[in-house]
Amino acid sequence: MKKNIFIFTGLISIILSSSFAKDNKSIKEIYFENLDLPKTDEEIKMVKISPKFTIKYNDGSTKEYPLSYEVIAKTGDKIGNGEFGMFYDINLQPILADDGSKTYSNMPDANSLIKINNINYLITHFEEPPGLLYKTELDNNGKAIKTEPIDFKDVGGTIINCAGSLTPWNTHLGGEEDYDLNPRYADKNSPYYTD
Repeated sequence: MKKNIFIFTGLISIILSSSFAKDNKSIKEIYFENLDLPKTDEEIKMVKISPKFTIKYNDGSTKEYPLSYEVIAKTGDKIGNGEFGMFYDINLQPILADDGSKTYSNMPDANSLIKINNINYLITHFEEPPGLLYKTELDNNGKAIKTEPIDFKDVGGTIINCAGSLTPWNTHLGGEEDYDLNPRYADKNSPYYTD
C-alpha cells in the first residue's frame, strides 16, 4: 500500500498568523469540527481531516476556516529522476526483493519543510530499517519536482528514523530509534528479557 505525506500544521500556522494580523483580537479557544469514526475497513484506511476549525475570540465573535490537505508524494512515485521512498543500501544502490523488483518503505514519518536559497525542500523520515531519509524539492505551489535519498554513508548510515522537526535555525533535527535496544529486553532480570 502506498502511504501519503502531507502538510497540515504549517497551513494552520499561516492561516492563524494572517488572521491575528488582521483581527488583532484575543483568542479564547480554537476547536475543530468533529469527524465520524470509521465504520468500514475502507474508511479505516482513509486519511481524514476535519473540514474546518473555528476560532472563538474573547469578545464572543467567531471565525471559521475551511481545512483540506493535498498529497505531495506517495511511496513509489517517480519524481524527477528519483523514486520516493525506495530503499537503498549504504552505497545508494537500490535494495531489490528476491524477485528482482524494487522495494519501498510504506512508513513515512516526520517531515520538515525547509527553504534554502529560495528553494523549498521537504525532508521526510521513513520509520523502518534500513534508515531512510528523502530530500524532495517542491515548487512554490507545493508540487514535488525532484526527490533523492539523503546519503548517510560517511556516518555509517541510520536505522529507524522516527521523530523529526524543523529547528529555529532552519535546519532539520531528526531522531532514530531502535526498539530492540530497549534495556528492558536486554536485562536478564527483566520479565521482558528475550534471548
